[in-house]
Amino acid sequence: MWLARDISGNIFAYYNKPTKSKVYRQWFITEGRIYDSVELSPNDFPEVQWSDDEPTEVELVIKKKHGDRT
Repeated sequence: MWLARDISGNIFAYYNKPTKSKVYRQWFITEGRIYDSVELSPNDFPEVQWSDDEPTEVELVIKKKHGDRT
């Protein structure tokens, strides 16, 4: 997954790596579907900024609860 913040301060998580458009001042999906992203709270991940040249690659980890047998 990838994290990127637009010029307005909104932050999104993307399934595919987005590309930054300085003309439109946001990040675009060049592979996959347009719905391959989800908006997060703007307070999340303050280290991710619009000024970043590349999106931030992250790993989603699902932790099992203690005693969970699935």
